Amino acid sequence: GNYEDPSSLYPTIDSLPPRSLNFVFIDPTECDVPFATIEALVRRLRSADLLINVALGTDVNRNIIPAILSPTHTRAREKYERFLGATGFCARDEIIKLAKRLDHETLRRKFAEAYNESLRRIGYIHTNIRPVRHYYYLLFASKSRTGLDFWLKSCKIGADNQRELL
Repeated sequence: GNYEDPSSLYPTIDSLPPRSLNFVFIDPTECDVPFATIEALVRRLRSADLLINVALGTDVNRNIIPAILSPTHTRAREKYERFLGATGFCARDEIIKLAKRLDHETLRRKFAEAYNESLRRIGYIHTNIRPVRHYYYLLFASKSRTGLDFWLKSCKIGADNQRELL
């Protein structure tokens, strides 16, 4: 399907059992999947946990400051605001000040907070973010505390099947 056209995903979604619990992994290489697409997917699925690759260490780190400060970067600014589901993020006084100070770390944190706010708005109140080195951040989101507990337990097992001690 086409993430710009969520209805292109509906035939697949509609083939699932109506009372199923779903796990949706969204893995873009940059922050270009509009939040409206996520809203449409979860509205159609009704019961879904999300795992979203948020490119904070790559796309956001490289491009957010020009998107905020440069009038020639309107497409990048619009892309970020569509991704966040929050118009006006790049125009906030606090965000502009951080960009002028070249404070990448705080900008990344504020970006992630804005994304979490959008998720909370649609009922995803249980979230957890896991860095993958310093490039990507996997954001888990669930409407259920049980979903988050399951995620946290699964994160204690490494890719090599090694478990954390504590």
